[in-house]
Amino acid sequence: MRRKSHIQVSYPSNYQDVISAKSLGSGSNHMHARISKLVKRLMESDLDALVTSHLPNVRYLTGFSGSAGIVYISRDFVTFLTDGRYDSQSRRQLKNAGNSDISVFVGNSSEQMNEISRLSAGRERVAIESRNAVWAFALELQELIGPSVQLIPSTDLIEQIRRIKDAEEIEALTSAAHIADEALTATLGLLSSQPTERSFAQLLEAEMARLGSERPSFDTIVGAGPNSALPHAQPTERTIAKGDVVVIDFGATYRGYHSDMTRTFVVGQPTLRQSEIHESVIHAQRKAIESIVAGRRAEEVDAAARNYLADLNLANKFIHSVGHGVGLEIHETPILGSGNRLTLMMGEVVTAEPGLYLEGEFGIRIEDMIHVGSEPGCITQFGYDWIV
Repeated sequence: MRRKSHIQVSYPSNYQDVISAKSLGSGSNHMHARISKLVKRLMESDLDALVTSHLPNVRYLTGFSGSAGIVYISRDFVTFLTDGRYDSQSRRQLKNAGNSDISVFVGNSSEQMNEISRLSAGRERVAIESRNAVWAFALELQELIGPSVQLIPSTDLIEQIRRIKDAEEIEALTSAAHIADEALTATLGLLSSQPTERSFAQLLEAEMARLGSERPSFDTIVGAGPNSALPHAQPTERTIAKGDVVVIDFGATYRGYHSDMTRTFVVGQPTLRQSEIHESVIHAQRKAIESIVAGRRAEEVDAAARNYLADLNLANKFIHSVGHGVGLEIHETPILGSGNRLTLMMGEVVTAEPGLYLEGEFGIRIEDMIHVGSEPGCITQFGYDWIV
């Protein structure tokens, strides 16, 4: 039996009641709450409307999971725009998400642009997401709507709302994490049969798919021996051999939500040096997790792990930030790194993933998904025993 994670999930007392209510139509309540929060932010920012084509934001607001969609959100109505390929799918998904009151416009790109122009008539300030919109889109739209409507570049209006996960999102993230946990449990023993890095990654991804993952959260990382010292190692044809340290960083997706977990294993008995580094990373992660509470600054979480490793003269081997937000995207706000003074908020989900990398020898990283509350709660539940 593998040792479970050292921090257990800690949800609000009514969490199960909220989740159970999902079958009674809470999905519509969640969607309406998200749109209401966004409308409030529009008013606070003196904006009349916002145009988003960033697909994670589109899905967050509407439930649409296709590859082409735009949402036009004003203070008094919401319109979803797509092309003919997604006519039936979008109407079905919006209805299933409780968004039947959102208007659907179907047309080609030129027709969609004309519709956005029509919707903007009489408005003064319309925001376009500056990080996600193509500049040509903004120029074309400005030409259509004329000088009377000012296009305003916006940043993170929706992403800041997405930071706080509602019960439906926590359920999806927990399900994705459970799929990943079970997939690793089912495949881990194969490490001792000397697979290649690439073949093990493929087996792990296939097992996640069998268990219900829609797709891997990202390209699975499997790095063995010296390759484990590469933080984002790409699986190769290198055979995993006895004595190798193996870093496995992977995730599943469920209803569009991503899981993210890293575990490090050793095939056979570890050396004293390997064991010391592994224990150092375990303790550094505990320091980070203990700091993941509402009201704490993101940089303080990073510092908790980094300062612990500095006391061991190992901080120079920790070469990335300690974590990041996770949800509809694998990397979301906030980044838990040095210099980030954003304050953690109740309901966020972030990762804690310190690592130590000894170039040419081996590397060790441990990563879990943490639910931010008055106390931290670990969503990933795979244990920390590492000898295979």
